[in-house]
Amino acid sequence: MAFRFNTYGTCRAPGCNKSLRTNGGAVYCYSHASIDIRYGDPRQKRITRRELHRPLRAVARLRKRNAHADWHLMEENWHALVRQCSDIANSRDADLRYRRQAANIIVQIAESLEAARVVDTIAACFILEGEDVHNGHRRFVTDLAFRCCLLHALRRDAKAGRVFHVGGRDCRSHASYRVLHKRTRDTACDLIIEHMAVVGGFIARAELKHQEAQAAHKSALMETLTSLI
Repeated sequence: MAFRFNTYGTCRAPGCNKSLRTNGGAVYCYSHASIDIRYGDPRQKRITRRELHRPLRAVARLRKRNAHADWHLMEENWHALVRQCSDIANSRDADLRYRRQAANIIVQIAESLEAARVVDTIAACFILEGEDVHNGHRRFVTDLAFRCCLLHALRRDAKAGRVFHVGGRDCRSHASYRVLHKRTRDTACDLIIEHMAVVGGFIARAELKHQEAQAAHKSALMETLTSLI
């Protein structure tokens, strides 16, 4: 017997009026449902590689200015998380299914990325979030969306779960990343934030404070130069 779909209203994503073809329960069209699963909200856009270039360079400059700092202690937080996830991934407790899947994602990231790169990427994401709050607009529509974008940025850098498919207008091979179950995604985000939020937030605050100091110095310099005219 053929599976029958019924029209079930319109997509609830802002600005989308597509009709839903479903057997019930869906609130978003296919496109917005995919965005919601990947990035935690149908309104959220992913962090592109280009957007990360500037904050990554800022973290590199911060490392250079503070070469004497104990960066290895920050990286040890990541190593501790990976060790914990390795234990979870090797567990056979049926109640930990989604937790095991989330742990496997983090272990896969650790296998491909050095700890220093992980710390830099997480800090760069926190810098983007901090700049948005400072400038009065939000790139990340919710806290969950920020966490999901951070997880996606790490998976993309590590090429964890990457698959290729042929399609699109150019009929070329394109890379995409396996869609995670929402509980797996949320658990992985929680594990990363639990261990790395302090590190990422501290580095972001240090960089934003440096930017404010530079802006204040530039403003004072311009006032001095103006007074000479």
